Amino acid sequence: MDRFDHRPPAARPSPGQARRALDAIAGVTVVSRRDIRVLQTVLAGIGLAMAGVLLLVRAAEGNPAGIIAGMLVYSAVILMLVLYNVTARAAPRGYSRRYGWGCGGTMALYTISVVLISTGTVRDWALTGALAALTALPAIVAACGLARLAQP
Repeated sequence: MDRFDHRPPAARPSPGQARRALDAIAGVTVVSRRDIRVLQTVLAGIGLAMAGVLLLVRAAEGNPAGIIAGMLVYSAVILMLVLYNVTARAAPRGYSRRYGWGCGGTMALYTISVVLISTGTVRDWALTGALAALTALPAIVAACGLARLAQP
């Protein structure tokens, strides 16, 4: 028995188990500040893009060409965000859940806002702007919370 290892022999890993454990640890990547900044930018960008497309839908009300143009711009912004997202090398534990809640909340509020606008319930631009800001809020709040996930 090693004088520093006071575990019973059955609890000690075999040389093969120890090697596999070290190999697994070697593959672990550390989440950098840059990774967090990229992930925050992407998540907040998705919320802001959805708020922007909500405003474009309202501005193009009744104009199919305007709605198509707005969706093309939205698609281009989302594509740029996705391409930027892949530059993050790692994500903190809990990122997927936070991302899901942020995007899910934003999408739900976007859907509600589109229904309110398309049914004529919301006609005022000030209220439309407030709905757009509210639509972006879950994604922005989730993005702000990502920094806390990366802290030890």
